[in-house]
Parts: sequence; structure tokens; C-alpha cells
Amino acid sequence: MALRGVSTLGALAVVAGLLSAVRPAVAGDEAVATEGKRLAAQEAYRQAVDLFDHAKYAEALAEFERAYALAPSFRISYNIGLSHAALGDSLSAVEALSRYLREGGERVPAARRQEVGAEVARLSEISLGIICATMV
Repeated sequence: MALRGVSTLGALAVVAGLLSAVRPAVAGDEAVATEGKRLAAQEAYRQAVDLFDHAKYAEALAEFERAYALAPSFRISYNIGLSHAALGDSLSAVEALSRYLREGGERVPAARRQEVGAEVARLSEISLGIICATMV
């Protein structure tokens, strides 16, 4: 699975920028704070992708989680799931990828939903095997 969402996040940034411009003047401080969070989330996301591409999965995970905390998006959940999977944490990967599917709903194309669903099933089997092995 490849990382996705960079262009979508950029498109969301443009929409957020346009929306903040039409807010009433009393919401100016809130709009500035929201814009600051959005920019910080974009930077964290860019850093995370670069770290992931360089196989620095723990650092990438921390940056993806920071981006999600600043500007929650189901798309970032996908990247969080991939990072957990790369680190061998199949249970956390299942949780993040399931959140991606749940929160993304119809916005996740059918083929992508099927691909991620298969990965969730595979990782779930690994998690179950680990849990069973620790109980013996």
C-alpha cells in the first residue's frame, strides 16, 4: 500500500482558506488559530511522509499522529495504520485502518475499501495469533 492524501490535504487547505475568508470579523482570532493548526498539520504530514519514505517508521508515526491531532482526517488514519504495520504493531494498525474505513465511508473508493479491508483481515489474523500465543 502506498501513502496517499497529499493532494487531497492541499485541496482541503484551499477550501479551509476560502471559508475562513468569509467568516465574520468577530471570528478573526479563531480563524487565525484554525489556520495555524492547519499549517502545522500540513507540515507534520509532509515530515511524516518523508520519514516513512526513509523507513523511519516510529518517527513517521509520531508526525502522522501530530497531524491528526491538529487536523483530524480519515486519510491520515490510513497513514497511521501503515506506520503501525511497518513497526509490527498489527493490533494498532487494525484500529487505525478500521477508523480510516469507518470515518471515510463512501469517500473511500470501492477498490480501495476492498484493498484496505483485506489488509485489516490479514493484520487481524496476525493479532489474533499473537494474543493466542501469549495465552499459552
